[in-house]
Amino acid sequence: MICNCKKRDTKQEILKESFLLCGESKSSNFSLSEVADRVGISKTAIFRHFKNKDALIVEMRHVFLDKFAELFKGENFFFSQIPLKKCGFKEFSLIVDRVLSFYMTNPGYLDFFLSMDTMHAGIGKSLVSAMKDCGVSISDEFIAKGHQIFFKAYFCAESIVYFLTRRNFAKLEKNPVGISDEEFKQKVINLLWNGIGNESFILSDKRKKELDELSKIELQDETESKFFKAFAEIFSEYGIEGVTVERISEKVNLAKSSLYSYFDNKDQFILEMFVQEVSTISNLIFEKTECVENIDELIYTVLRTEKNYLELKPFVLMIHSWVTQNKFDFDKTHVLGNAKFIENTREKIQKQIGEKYFDTVSSFFGWISSLSGALTIYLGTQKLQELSKKEDYADVIFNLVKGGVNTEKE
Repeated sequence: MICNCKKRDTKQEILKESFLLCGESKSSNFSLSEVADRVGISKTAIFRHFKNKDALIVEMRHVFLDKFAELFKGENFFFSQIPLKKCGFKEFSLIVDRVLSFYMTNPGYLDFFLSMDTMHAGIGKSLVSAMKDCGVSISDEFIAKGHQIFFKAYFCAESIVYFLTRRNFAKLEKNPVGISDEEFKQKVINLLWNGIGNESFILSDKRKKELDELSKIELQDETESKFFKAFAEIFSEYGIEGVTVERISEKVNLAKSSLYSYFDNKDQFILEMFVQEVSTISNLIFEKTECVENIDELIYTVLRTEKNYLELKPFVLMIHSWVTQNKFDFDKTHVLGNAKFIENTREKIQKQIGEKYFDTVSSFFGWISSLSGALTIYLGTQKLQELSKKEDYADVIFNLVKGGVNTEKE
């Protein structure tokens, strides 16, 4: 008798469940035991396919990049040619729809990408190089010096990550956004193409200079800064799992027992430091935006203030990433300055933008902050400082928020 039973592909099942665990935990901190339980095999059976967890992670990265690259092979993107190729809305829509659908139909892929790559400085170069190795057409000039093109690609990529992450969190909290997947994709596509589409206000060069002065920051020496810097250095060298109280104590030249006299454990210590930083930047933004007259001035001032702050203290974003990966409740980090800022700007935003793209004021400014903030992680501090000398990236991001990437109107 011939058996028509399909042979089980255990390796693919291991990979599939590993990605799903990434999505559920919002990180790659799953264990091989968890994977084995999900697949229905013993932990030792995993070692027939992967030497250890590191080998599994490497294979997951290959799978992700190969599948992601397949979306773009044979395509000429608006950032793949120099001079800039004119890209129509139909072509652009197909590209973005394809990327959104990829993440929405592959649970865990987005969280895996974020946990493995954007947590480390310099991912831009490695991702672009990996895409080229997979056969995707990306201009060498784009990689080397195509600032305008780079920012358009970055604007699209970071916006997609932000809105997908926000939608995923809403689903996990059993509080769906309220629109279908197709409506969601169309909203994102239109926002990226047209920006917020608000032509009511034009910022003159004179007014921008005034807002530039308003957004300048002078930070006082803060004792907690040494702890943040210690965390950033250890994180960069050893990764999340390598951050220990012993290493923090050694970096700041302080006895381990002294740290424990103020904090119960490492997690509480770092979270408290993060809350202080959130409070600082929230109050700074509130202070800087009190006298702005319209939404354009508001957006510009927020971008400029965050740029100035993060250039002075780039390690704050690394700690933000750590807090995210460890699934802390961000409601507990909500501070008065942020609350006052949101309430102060609610009327301006609702009157001038309405709910065309954003269901809350917080979601709008979460998007703005992600565009400005993630660039520090994406490029790394040194490259960002080099770019700052050549390109006013706060101004570039402001123009993209306003007008989108629509090349037809250029």
